[in-house]
Amino acid sequence: MKNIGIYYLESFKKSYIFFEIKKWKKVFKELGFNTIDYSISERLFFEDIKNKEIIREEILGFLKNENIDLLILEDLCSIPHFTYLSEAIHKSSVKLLIHHHNLPTKGFYKCKKLKELYASHVVLNSIDQDKLFKGQGIRARVVPYMYDPDEIRPFKRNWKYLTLFMPDIPHMREGIAIVIKNKLENILGEKVELIKSASLEDLLSSDIMIYPTFFQGWAPYLMEAIAGGVPALISDYKVYKRDISPFEFDFISLGNMESEDIEKAINRLVNVMLDERVKNKMISRNREIAERCFSLSMLKRYIKAIVDEF
Repeated sequence: MKNIGIYYLESFKKSYIFFEIKKWKKVFKELGFNTIDYSISERLFFEDIKNKEIIREEILGFLKNENIDLLILEDLCSIPHFTYLSEAIHKSSVKLLIHHHNLPTKGFYKCKKLKELYASHVVLNSIDQDKLFKGQGIRARVVPYMYDPDEIRPFKRNWKYLTLFMPDIPHMREGIAIVIKNKLENILGEKVELIKSASLEDLLSSDIMIYPTFFQGWAPYLMEAIAGGVPALISDYKVYKRDISPFEFDFISLGNMESEDIEKAINRLVNVMLDERVKNKMISRNREIAERCFSLSMLKRYIKAIVDEF
């Protein structure tokens, strides 16, 4: 096996999903594989059903022309025309890996085409792993988001004030972030800037990362915040409690984001920001765990194990 095709929607280039795709590509290169991107416009997927023939022919042409041995579908199973895409793949002899970044609605678990495909599956957390098994009888491997040390470097934005970074991704409770911002301003007696962004540069040049959510999966940008020395406030959502908390990172807990939880989090945050010793101890502990468990060297182990299965 030599050539690996990576198939994704064009819009992913502006999202955290593409950020992860780049990490996988880097590891594949280190392992001696060639990766070939194939991005497709949403127009083909979401417009009239007549596009199903175009989708079939284009994917078959890509697989043949590029001599693809393994095809990775990036988060495509929730897309309406996945059925037609899967039919084309089924006709080829290509090996298939489906990388689920966000598992879709319940109807997805009854999709016969998914079960018929001879494919390996990767999910980001154990809750999605359970859902896929209960709904489809499919056993998936959990590969959480890692971080690339080469991407972690000092950035300096010309922020005038203390900055709170909140990832611009689904299911963030921006109202909670605004409450925390306002309370910090009252305590510190100075302006606090709330930055909602998908930019790694914005994250690494901010003072604090805030992750207020009830429904996220494995937290995008969390490992980058740790590696970049940015303290994180994070809520006790399901995936966090089951998959992230056992690693015993030193985060500032938002609990269930009740008023009492927020007050406790703010008090601890102020203590961290005002005491350099406490802050450095937190950063050092979290970095050590991240380097040991979530760096690209660990991702290489996961990917090698996946490839060896084919």
